[in-house]
Amino acid sequence: MRVRIVSTLVLAGLLLASRSGLAVLWPSEVQRIERDLAASDVSVRRRAATRIVELGPKVGSRVALRALSDPDVVVRLSAAEAAQSLGVSDIGERVVGWLTHPDARVRLQAAELLSRAPSPRAVAPLTRALSDAEPSVRAAAADALGVSGAPEAVVGLLGRLDDSAIEVKVSVVRALSRLGDARAVVPLVSKIEDPRPEMRAAVARALGELGDARAVSALVLSLRDPDETVRAAALRALGELGDASVVPSMAALLAADESASVRKSAVNALADLGGSEAAAALVRALGERPEERDQFVRALGRLGVSAVPVLTACLSAGDVGGRTDGCALALAEVEGSGAGPVLRDAIRRGRVGPEAALMALAKSGHGDALPLVLEHLGNADPSVRRAALAAASALLDPERPDGRAVEPLERAFYAAKDRRSERLELLRLLGRTGSPRAGQTLGPIAARADDVEFRIAALEALGNAGPDAAPRVLLTPPGDPEAGVRPLGAPPFGKSPPEG
Repeated sequence: MRVRIVSTLVLAGLLLASRSGLAVLWPSEVQRIERDLAASDVSVRRRAATRIVELGPKVGSRVALRALSDPDVVVRLSAAEAAQSLGVSDIGERVVGWLTHPDARVRLQAAELLSRAPSPRAVAPLTRALSDAEPSVRAAAADALGVSGAPEAVVGLLGRLDDSAIEVKVSVVRALSRLGDARAVVPLVSKIEDPRPEMRAAVARALGELGDARAVSALVLSLRDPDETVRAAALRALGELGDASVVPSMAALLAADESASVRKSAVNALADLGGSEAAAALVRALGERPEERDQFVRALGRLGVSAVPVLTACLSAGDVGGRTDGCALALAEVEGSGAGPVLRDAIRRGRVGPEAALMALAKSGHGDALPLVLEHLGNADPSVRRAALAAASALLDPERPDGRAVEPLERAFYAAKDRRSERLELLRLLGRTGSPRAGQTLGPIAARADDVEFRIAALEALGNAGPDAAPRVLLTPPGDPEAGVRPLGAPPFGKSPPEG
């Protein structure tokens, strides 16, 4: 009995450990790893070092720190990685001395660990490591200096902007950007025409992140760079800098550039800049690439109320290459734009296509648009009917009963005939009217329809329509041989009886 209790407790402990996400090792296995780390055979120690992380934070941290002094480089590297994984907070401090180790692997590991666990004491050694013979070590040292947040690191980093290895130069630029020191702006501007495109792109990104207006002219020049990644990076940087004077340059690139990624960056940068001039540039380009309409709509929506006058003027001017459809959708995206009347007027005048108009009305959320939406339920075009159904669903709310929709929905239901999915959706919409009159259609379908799915849809709709919608409905599920009839005045399925 005692053995069984002990076994149960052990298994319970293992279960709790596994649920907490920790490694589950028998005590003998823990002892074995510790014993193997003290073995004279280096291959045994190396294997054991790779398992330190399995010991968990409490035991593993202690074991990893002890293994940092192992005479074998590979064991020490594994131990350092384990210590960092196990959350040893001062692991960076403990490996500062490794930056001068004769083995490049050790120096690299130290620099990489210091980028994850910075140490103030490491700034000077890392600066010296920027002159390491190995490019990978120099690049890792630059990354670590960028994370350090130390202003004294800037001068050393600036001295490596002309490093012979491109990966080092890019890491240096990234580090200067992270440090956010204005002393880096002018030296970085001088590198905007570096021969390597990855360097030019890194410089453009850094200048945007540094947020200094002195970079604007250089970044505008980069909009003509032959490499599309550089042009895209320059656009993003200019958007971050917020200088509205660059809108014409961005608009020209948006109209002429053949790269989809560059055009997307231009759209987003114009949205970042904001203002009516940026909105006008986006609207001018809106109708030229219909396949990219959605990103223009989102960008114009981000501009907010500053875009409303431009979008309203677009709708008043009439359609140019599908532009007004996009303007309607964008106007509906802007909260507080008062889009409802403007959209309805544009639709009545035929300035917006019916599908786009219905999508815009659905987004606007204006209940006054419901009659206009209902007019399109019988449209000959299936895509327009689908848009009308979606818009009606968005505008109807059973908590705000609206009997105006009942008769149009009933007519559309009976006209749909063989369009099964539409008829089911129309039944659901009848419920969303919240009107008792919807029961005239829903009640008989719920009680007598041969199609079980139609009966279920009607029952659910009755539940939404309210307690007065159906005086007599099925009491039990469709198909039940014991099906009865709900007494007159009982609440429909899905609704609780009114209190009192």
